[in-house]
Amino acid sequence: MKIALLALMLVAFSATACGGTDDSAEPAEVWSDASALADKSGMGGTPPPAVSATSGQGITVTGTGSVKSAPDVTEWSFGVHSQAETAEAALRESSVQTKRLLDALKRAGVAKDDLQTQQVSLWPDMRDGGNVVGYTASNSIQATVRSMAKAGSIVDAAVAAGANEVWGPTFRASDARGQFEEAAAGAYEDARRKAEALAAKAGVSLDQPVSIAEASGGGDVYASTLAAEEARADVPIEPGKQESQVVLTVTFAIS
Repeated sequence: MKIALLALMLVAFSATACGGTDDSAEPAEVWSDASALADKSGMGGTPPPAVSATSGQGITVTGTGSVKSAPDVTEWSFGVHSQAETAEAALRESSVQTKRLLDALKRAGVAKDDLQTQQVSLWPDMRDGGNVVGYTASNSIQATVRSMAKAGSIVDAAVAAGANEVWGPTFRASDARGQFEEAAAGAYEDARRKAEALAAKAGVSLDQPVSIAEASGGGDVYASTLAAEEARADVPIEPGKQESQVVLTVTFAIS
């Protein structure tokens, strides 16, 4: 009797566990992608529009100004070479020749402040498979000559004093700042004329400049090398003309 009752209870439990679901229950929602899930949660959708910055209105132009002038300053380099059997002897001889050169340049009219040592060198002379047969010492002096009329005679004085290398001249103007300011003023006027023409075409009024950027091109520098054996008394020096140029980029406000 007990066995039959237990079997009946097991059958009833099995029927309950294996029964179907309630037809009135809500089906589970399945989202196939992340965007749908974001939309459902209220976090998705179209992203907010990007914020755009409004740039200031204006006309940007470039202007060029230039000034031509005859340079009145020259830069020169004078060198001496000495050879000897020992390094000490070569350097000593080079020092003696350099002092003689400096004294001659001063007597010729070059101011002490316009003389500067550029380089002092000493090296062994190698021959026959790397054997040292002597030494060479070199010393070079830079001289700034502020009188174009004296330039030729100063070169001659340097060579007579023992300079066996001459480099130059490099020309420049003593009033470089004044030339720059004059060229810059011309560049600004050129830029404004261009901006006024563009504003008239566009039917707007030109206001004050809001930015000015400068990129300058210096005057052409001419340098030459003069061998010592070619130097003569009153070496002719022709300075020619140099052009100092200034380029400005200017932005003008408009209304």
